[in-house]
Amino acid sequence: MQASDNPVRRQARNPKSGRSTPGRAVRRASDTAPVDAALNETSRTPAGDAIRVAVLLTEGHELLAESMGIALDRDQTLSVVAVQTSALAGIVTVLAAAPTVIVVDSLSLAAQLRETRPEVRLIALGSTTDQDFILAAIRVGIDGCVDLRASTSEVVQAVKRVNAGETVYDPRTLRDLVEASTFRTTNRPRRTANLARREIEVLEAFATGMTTSETARRLDISVNTVRTHLKNILLKLEARSKLEAVLIAIREGRIDLPEDLD
Repeated sequence: MQASDNPVRRQARNPKSGRSTPGRAVRRASDTAPVDAALNETSRTPAGDAIRVAVLLTEGHELLAESMGIALDRDQTLSVVAVQTSALAGIVTVLAAAPTVIVVDSLSLAAQLRETRPEVRLIALGSTTDQDFILAAIRVGIDGCVDLRASTSEVVQAVKRVNAGETVYDPRTLRDLVEASTFRTTNRPRRTANLARREIEVLEAFATGMTTSETARRLDISVNTVRTHLKNILLKLEARSKLEAVLIAIREGRIDLPEDLD
C-alpha cells in the first residue's frame, strides 16, 4: 500500500461507514507540522445526536490511544472525532475537532484543557481507588475517573454519563476519602460561610447524586435557577466542579455524606 503524501495525518477507517476518516491519527512528538496546519485539519461530522469524543493521551501511549479510539467509535451513540497524543499540535487538533468529551490520562494535561475549554467534559484514566489521585482529579475539575483496567463498555458508559452532566467516580473511594480523619477540618476559615440556605440545599441534592434537572424538581425551582445557584456556589468556594463544592461542604460540616452512598 502506498504511503500517504501527508506526513502529519493518516487516514483512519471508520468502522461505521467503511469510509476513510481524517483527523483520527495519533500525532507523535516527531511531527513537525505547524500548529496552524493542525487547526485546519477537519474531522467528520457525527451523524444525528452522536456524542463527539476525543482521546488525548500522553506521549508513548499511541497504541492505547488508537485502540481506545477504535473501540469507542464502534458504539453507535459515540463519534470519535480525534485521537491524539499530547504534543502541542495534537492538543490543538483535538480542540479544533470541538469534542464534547475528552478522555485523558494526565491530570496536568486535564488542567490545561479545563483552563482552555471549561465547557468540555473530561474523563481521566487512572487508579479509581487512589484517594490522592481522586482528590487531585476533583480539584482539577475532572468530571469522571475510569480505571486504566476498565472495559470498553465501562468507558462508553462513563462518556455517556459525563456528557449528560453526571460525575463519575467510584463511590466507595469517595466515602473512604471523606471519612478519613485528615479530610474534615474545624480550625481553618470556613469557605462555606457565605453560602445561602438555598445553595446549601442545592449541594445537599448534588451530594445524593441528583442531576441538575432532578435537583430542580426536588427544590421546585427551574433548571436555570439551579445552574445559577451552582455558578454562585463555585465562585464563593473557588471550586472547579460541583463535586469539589460538595466535598468542601462535607469537609466543613455544612452537609453530611449520604448514608446510601456505596
